[in-house]
Amino acid sequence: MPIEDRWANWFSWEDRAEIRLISEGEQVLDFSVQYVARIEGRWYPMVRFDTAHGHAHMDISRPDGTQETVPLPSNLDYADLFDMAVEDIHLRWRSYRERYVRWRG
Repeated sequence: MPIEDRWANWFSWEDRAEIRLISEGEQVLDFSVQYVARIEGRWYPMVRFDTAHGHAHMDISRPDGTQETVPLPSNLDYADLFDMAVEDIHLRWRSYRERYVRWRG
């Protein structure tokens, strides 16, 4: 039977990763890893890795509300892609925040 887990990894009081994982045994069935940042008192999505729409991809959010979708490697299974997403956000959250603020002008 599939199990759904949700948790947050806080990087600072204004930066966190929101993580959702659905697994059955060792198999990852679905996931979402999203980095959100509080800017001027509001929370904004910066980037999200997920398996919505039946394929793994990364959505890059812009301040104007648009998103750029980047496919993730199809030769990796969801467990590997989940690990990659968590590591990417852990390593790059500062640069994602800086880019978003720069785009805001």
